[in-house]
Amino acid sequence: MGRMAHTFPCCKKLLSWRAVAGTVPLILLLLHADISPAQSNTADSLLRLLKTMPDDKAKVNTLNRLSDELETMGNYDSSLSCANRADELAEETGYTRGQADALRNIGIIYDDKGDYPQALASHLKALKMNESLNDLNGEAHNYQNIGNTYLLQENYAKALENELTALARFEETHNDRGRASVLSNIGSLYYNSQNLTKALEYMLKALPVLQKLGDKNGIAATMGNIGLTYMQKADFAKGLDYTLKALAINQETVNSNAIAENYSNIGLIYDGLNHDALAVDYNNMALQLYRGLGDKNGMANTYGNLGIVERKLKNFNKSELFLDSALTLAKSIGDNQLIQYAYEELCTLDSAKNDFRTALLDFKNAINYRDSVINENNTKKILQSEMNFEFQHRQDSISAQQEKKDVLAEQDKKRQEIIRDFFIAGFVLAAALAFFIFRSYRQKQRDNDTITMQKAEVEQQKQIVEEKNKNIVDSINYAKRIQTALLKDEERISMHLPDHFILFKPKDIVSGDFYWAHEKDNYLFFAAADCTGHGVPGAFMSMLGVSFLNEIISGASLLNPAQILDKLRERVLKELGQGEEHENKDGMDISLLRMNLKTREIEWSGANNPLYIICRTQRNVLDIIEPDKQPIGYFPVMKPFTNHSVKAETNSVCYLFTDGFADQFGGAKGKKFKYAQLQEKLLGVCVKPLAEQKKILNDTFEAWKGGIEQVDDVLIIGITV
Repeated sequence: MGRMAHTFPCCKKLLSWRAVAGTVPLILLLLHADISPAQSNTADSLLRLLKTMPDDKAKVNTLNRLSDELETMGNYDSSLSCANRADELAEETGYTRGQADALRNIGIIYDDKGDYPQALASHLKALKMNESLNDLNGEAHNYQNIGNTYLLQENYAKALENELTALARFEETHNDRGRASVLSNIGSLYYNSQNLTKALEYMLKALPVLQKLGDKNGIAATMGNIGLTYMQKADFAKGLDYTLKALAINQETVNSNAIAENYSNIGLIYDGLNHDALAVDYNNMALQLYRGLGDKNGMANTYGNLGIVERKLKNFNKSELFLDSALTLAKSIGDNQLIQYAYEELCTLDSAKNDFRTALLDFKNAINYRDSVINENNTKKILQSEMNFEFQHRQDSISAQQEKKDVLAEQDKKRQEIIRDFFIAGFVLAAALAFFIFRSYRQKQRDNDTITMQKAEVEQQKQIVEEKNKNIVDSINYAKRIQTALLKDEERISMHLPDHFILFKPKDIVSGDFYWAHEKDNYLFFAAADCTGHGVPGAFMSMLGVSFLNEIISGASLLNPAQILDKLRERVLKELGQGEEHENKDGMDISLLRMNLKTREIEWSGANNPLYIICRTQRNVLDIIEPDKQPIGYFPVMKPFTNHSVKAETNSVCYLFTDGFADQFGGAKGKKFKYAQLQEKLLGVCVKPLAEQKKILNDTFEAWKGGIEQVDDVLIIGITV
C-alpha cells in the first residue's frame, strides 16, 4: 500500500464497523478503548442487574450486554469471560438467539486480541445459528464481522465478498442502519487496498443514509474517514474541511475519544502540508485527551506521529524519545501491528542518522512482527475453519435429505405391510431393485467423496503457494517504502529550481537508480546515479548512496562536484570493505552537477556517465562533456575525479541520465535503443517545454520497448540554465 502523508502507523488503516444486532457501531479509525464515565456506569448497572435476574434467558441477554460494554472499554479478558458464560448458559437452556449473540461477541473480542482463527470460528458458528433461525438481519451482521476479520488479515477479496453478502441481506430486510454500516465498511476496505476512488464512492453513499437517520456519531465517523481518504489523495484542503466538520459534530456530542482522533488526523494533514508547528500542536492536543481517557493505543499512535514530525525537523533526539515511547506502549498492550510500525519508523530515523547497523536491527524486528501479525499458521487455521464450516454445511444438507428419505421409506414400509399378502412377488422384486439402487448410490457417493478430497488438496496447495508469493512481494514493497522515504518528491526538490523534469522508471518495485538534490549557500546540487544491480540489491546501494551524499554535503565547507565524488568513493570503499583482496566490487556510476542559483554558472563531474548540453535558441547543437572512465567504488587504477566548469548559453538544457534508456531492447528488430538515437531524440524535443519533453521521452521508451521486458532502471533529468 502506498504511503499516506507522514503518519504513524506508516499507512493508517480504516477498520470496518463491527456488526452488533440492533445497534450501529462507529467506524473505528484505530482499534483502541474509549473508557468514558458513562460507559463505566453502564457496566456497573449491568453487574448489579445481573445479580437480580431470576430467568436464564434474561441472564444471557444481560451477560451479552455487559460483554459489549466491557469490550468497548478495552477490558477484553473480562468481556470474554462474560461472553463465554453467556454461551454456556444459552447452550444449556437451548436459547439459540442468545448463544448466537454470545458467539458474535466472542468473535469480536478475538479480533481485538489479534487471534483471527478463533475469531473466524466464532463468527461462523454464530452465522450457522442465525441461519437456523432464518434471521436475515442476524446473518447480515455475522457476514459483516467475518468481512472485518478478513480485512484485519488484509485478505481484501474475502472481506469484500462477505461485506457484499451482508449488504444484500440488509437490502432484503430494508435495514437502512445496517446498509449504511456496510457501505462504510466497503469504503474502508477499498481505502485499505488503495482504491481511493472506490473508497470515496462508498463512503459518500453511506453519508446521506446516516444523515437521514440522524445518526450524528455515524455521520462524524464517516466524515472523518472521508477526510482521511482525501488526505491520502493529497487533497489536503478537502481532507481538512471534512475532518473539521467531523470535529464539530464530535464536540457537540462530547465524544472525547473521537475528538482526540480528529486532533490526530488534523495533525497528519498539517504534516502533509509541511506546517510542522501546527502538526506538533494538534498531536499534543490529541495526546492530552488520550492520556485523560487512559487510551494507551491512541497515545502510542500519537507518540509515533510526533516522532515522525520531529524527524522531519531533524530533532533526532526528540524523535527517538517519542518513537521509543510509542514502542513501549505498543508492547505493554500487546499490539504487534503497532510494534511493527514503531520499528519501521525507528529504522527510517536511524537511517537518517547514518546509524545503519541499528537501522538494520530495527528493519529485522519490523519484519518479524509483521510476520507474526499475518503468518502462515494463521492462514492455514483460517482455511481449515472455512473447510470445516463448508463440510458441516454439506453434512447438514445430507442429513436433512436422509431424514426425508427415512420418512418416505417408513411410509412405504407400512404400505407394503398392508398389501404384502397380495403382492409378495412384487414386494420381493421391489426390495431387490432397491438393493441394487442403494449399492449404486453408495458407490457413486464414494466416488464423489474421493473427487471432493482431491479438489480440496489442490485448493489447499494453491492457497499455500499464493500466500508465499504474497509474503515475498510484501517484503519487497516494504523495501520500496524505505527507498521512497529517502527520495525527495520531484515537486519538493527546490523552490528555486529552474524549469526541469525527472523521468524515473524503475525496472522492478524498487530501483538501483536514484536521483538526489540539495540546496546549500545559493548553490543547487543535482545528481543522477546508477548503482550496481537493480531490484532489492540495487535499492540497498541507492539508499546508501543517498545517505552518503547527504552526509558529505552537510559538512562545513562547500565542495565542488569532483571533490564530492572523491569523498563518495572513499565512503563506499570504507563502508563496503573494498580493495584488491576483496571480491566485493559493488559501486555506482553518477553524473553530478552544481549550479550557482544567482549567476547560473555550472560545474560538473561524472563517473562513467556523461553530461549532455543543448542550446535551444542559437545552435541547437548537442555538446557532450565526457566523464572519468572509473566508477564510484573499487577500480584497478583510481585517480581524482575531474571538475568541469561549463559555460552554457542562456536557454540551454542540461541532461543527466543513466544507461537504462539507451540499453533497452525493442523496435522492429529487437535491438538496443543506443546513445546515438537518444541524442537525436533529445535534439528533436529540446525546444519543447520540459514537461512535454518528459512525456515524449516516456512515450518513445514505451513504444520502443513494446512487449519486451524492461531490462534496467531508467532515469533522465532535464534542467534549464
